Amino acid sequence: MDSQDVITYTQKIVKVIDDEKTAKVIQDENLFPVLRYLQKRPMTIMDLVSIFKKSGEEKSNKTIYRYLHTLIKAKLVAKAGKRIISITEDELKSETLYMRTAKAFIFPEALKHDKDMEKGFCPVFDAARFLLKPVLDGKTLDSDCFQKFLFKIDQERDDLLVELFKNIEDSSIREINELKWRELEYCLNYTSWAALAAKIDMKKELAKCE
Repeated sequence: MDSQDVITYTQKIVKVIDDEKTAKVIQDENLFPVLRYLQKRPMTIMDLVSIFKKSGEEKSNKTIYRYLHTLIKAKLVAKAGKRIISITEDELKSETLYMRTAKAFIFPEALKHDKDMEKGFCPVFDAARFLLKPVLDGKTLDSDCFQKFLFKIDQERDDLLVELFKNIEDSSIREINELKWRELEYCLNYTSWAALAAKIDMKKELAKCE
């Protein structure tokens, strides 16, 4: 059977998430895989059923529909258009295509942290502060101070990215829009760290936690 995808939805490059409810939808263990799969291209429900099956986690089309309905309500996914399928020379059928509303979602670091992480010990942060000892002449950073520092710089990176996109020229938008989703992730990551490095003296800030 021949098929053709007709896309009518215009996807944004970046969408800023500024509320806790939507951030929790992104982080939901059932919904996040759908968002991840849709990074690649617009898909139908049956496309998603097939991908879940290949990953070893089977989902029914009703379950996928329910996930998509939740993501559409959160404005993270939209109906992108139709896939037109030729059954015979005289018979056509169509299936709805779904697409992320943006190639990348940016949301404040405060909305990314679970409450247990904020309460105290986190092995990731603890390992990071020991790895940084040679940078600070062998001094060990205070755990609480270092964690607050990381939350702060992640928030500032997000804020800088949002600001950069507010001032971007149309020609640059077209250039960025040509990037594949993985390339866009790298671009946003490198850009945010470069912008932060231009604004903050990292070593000086880290020294405050000695």
